[in-house]
Amino acid sequence: LFLRTPGSFVGHNQNILRPPESEQLDYEGEIVIVVGKGGRRIKPENFAEHIFGLTIMNEGTIRDWVRHAKFNVTQGKNFAKSASIGPWIVTADEFNNYDNLSIETRVNGEIRQNDSISNMIFKFPYLLSYLSTFFELKPGDIIATGTPVGAGARFDPPIWLKPDDVIEVHVPSIGTLKNSVKDESIMDWILNNPNENIQFNIPGKFNIKLSSTDNFLNTDIYPVIEKDESWEDISEDDYIGKPPFIQFSKTLK
Repeated sequence: LFLRTPGSFVGHNQNILRPPESEQLDYEGEIVIVVGKGGRRIKPENFAEHIFGLTIMNEGTIRDWVRHAKFNVTQGKNFAKSASIGPWIVTADEFNNYDNLSIETRVNGEIRQNDSISNMIFKFPYLLSYLSTFFELKPGDIIATGTPVGAGARFDPPIWLKPDDVIEVHVPSIGTLKNSVKDESIMDWILNNPNENIQFNIPGKFNIKLSSTDNFLNTDIYPVIEKDESWEDISEDDYIGKPPFIQFSKTLK
């Protein structure tokens, strides 16, 4: 059991971001409960009274970061824009019951997950009853109900999501949530956070230290290594294989 922040999600037809800190971006197709009526200690037999509707989630996960702590997966579940939710909410009155729902996850058209809600370990009545025991559910809360087998981490070797992959999570009674994958742009982050100093690590490559100004160009980043050369004089030989820190600084002339 874990919480996700709103900033870790994007919407339907938007790009999911693979962060520079890891290549282990994975998918998890899930049916999501949207709470309509709040409450504490909800009885299992009354669970349906508290459901406003259902939607779909691709519960994107950075697998190596969920192993940073023994009993805590929060880090790997909350990278910015690493998951998606949508495309809309189907209200509870559109469902005769919740026992015949199915879910299918496709990556580039290949079916990776395909299962029925009847195989869920924790079904809707239990989830609402258990969660409301210690947590006051409120209208608008969303509950991801779990994912079937078939995530990329389960393959041998694992199959991680990469840029331009297309993920579709389909629930016949709800619709299809569709997203593509894009690498997170550090330059975009810098442009939105001027005058910040950033330091991060790309495993297997090098540590990078960035310093930004209001004058950064929105283009490729090139490195400068402890020298005061003009922009045009910088070449790959100046930075490839030169640990531990590389200073990037491109400014408007």
